[in-house]
Amino acid sequence: MAEPLTILSMRDVQPALGFSPVYEFEDHLVRLMSAELVVPTARPDWQQRFLRGPARFRVSPMLLDRQPEPGGTLLVCAPTPMHLAGLASIKGWRAGYRKVVAFIIDSYQIRNYNLPPCVAELDHLFTPILEDVELLEQKTGVPTSLLPFGADALVQGTDRDATGRQIDVIGFGRQPEVYDQPLREVFNRPGSGRFYLHSTLDSPTPISRTDERTVFWKTLRRANLSLAFCTLSYYQRKIPVSIITPRWFESLNAGCIVIGKRPQTPLADQLLGWEDATIDLPDEGGDIAGFVEGLLGQTDRLDAARRRSRQQFLKRHDIRYRIAQVLDTVEHPHSDTLAQELAQLRAAAEAYDPRLDLEMADQT
Repeated sequence: MAEPLTILSMRDVQPALGFSPVYEFEDHLVRLMSAELVVPTARPDWQQRFLRGPARFRVSPMLLDRQPEPGGTLLVCAPTPMHLAGLASIKGWRAGYRKVVAFIIDSYQIRNYNLPPCVAELDHLFTPILEDVELLEQKTGVPTSLLPFGADALVQGTDRDATGRQIDVIGFGRQPEVYDQPLREVFNRPGSGRFYLHSTLDSPTPISRTDERTVFWKTLRRANLSLAFCTLSYYQRKIPVSIITPRWFESLNAGCIVIGKRPQTPLADQLLGWEDATIDLPDEGGDIAGFVEGLLGQTDRLDAARRRSRQQFLKRHDIRYRIAQVLDTVEHPHSDTLAQELAQLRAAAEAYDPRLDLEMADQT
């Protein structure tokens, strides 16, 4: 009998659109590993408890309608360090599992908040932020590993060339106004012949997260360029570190060329080291729209960059590689399904030749 894997998800406690890639990661774990997904809900007074400072960790702000089966590995996917307090919703969580580990997404927030006491009892921590690996170990005494984001290259990835991309530029989520506004004014004026889609891709009518992500991926695969900016300098709220956020991986996996400002972290060279993985826009005050217009005319350059990205995702940035990393770190065996799809990825990467004008079949 396979060793059980349980995922403690915060998708109902923190349903923000920006954390959808995290919940998609959880869905992959459920499918690939037959993991049990456990989803607590927030208490009615959660907001008040959440904002009261360190005392908020004395009782769990989250409730479960059922208790999960004990045994094996428990993985907590925590949007912020504070969400680790949700472990208290599982009765006897520490004694019930061989290993208990956590993937902390916005781990930079440990600079502003005290961590819940339960963190010291964890076996391992994961963070997508290189600069937080050592800091987390110092603050918690728990071994910590870097776990970058990734994307589904087998299902969602494509190197479709420019002729199949009707959206010239896409800017999803928050974007710096100094770059967003010039593109709106020039590209979306009547008669421009260009299309800049600036949207969170959220529907005015409530739809399921799965449906929203389906629309998101379909739209992204039809975009030529995608905006992304270093979190140190271009976000409305102050973020003290440079994060390679999911939008970089999602955009590149979908065959978009990422334009904006490259993340100011050594991790960018490790993860995004191929030619034209990112292209920097002019600094504020420069001819941003003119630069983008000129770039759109370099179709051979852009299509070659798409093929390089496609190869990189098949070789090392698919979400299955990230899942395998977590499992190997905590010595949890791979399922047959995961092993088969990892083999499929490696075979596709070996067969892929970025010098050829290849395009993944995409009927969506």
